[in-house]
Amino acid sequence: ELRRSGTETEVKESWFTTRMRVHHSNVVQFGDYYYGSSGDLGPSFLTAINGRTGQIAWRERAIVKSNFLRIGNQVILLDEDGRLALARFTPEGADVISEVQVTTTPSWTVPTLVGAMLYVRDQANIIALDLSGE
Repeated sequence: ELRRSGTETEVKESWFTTRMRVHHSNVVQFGDYYYGSSGDLGPSFLTAINGRTGQIAWRERAIVKSNFLRIGNQVILLDEDGRLALARFTPEGADVISEVQVTTTPSWTVPTLVGAMLYVRDQANIIALDLSGE
């Protein structure tokens, strides 16, 4: 909670949890929920957490350490093993719509979308994918 009075700002912690630990990836938000890969040097699972309460809604073990790019009500995700996927995240779970293997070395960078071009980077390459369908 953030409060301002004059030139001073006071921050109050609403909740705390160690069950959501974002290491080198990012988090996306839909409504009151945040979705991200939780974990650092060991296993990392896609985790949904309620931003108002700090309660974990679910964890998905099939989606490993990933970076996310929100596009409307969908998410493009790139996991560290080079799997690129299109998914929907809700408080009830993750729905992977499609996926493809695009890289072979560790991928730790958030995909970038410029117009219809999606740029994906791993430790050896930058790949440009034309999503226009032309």
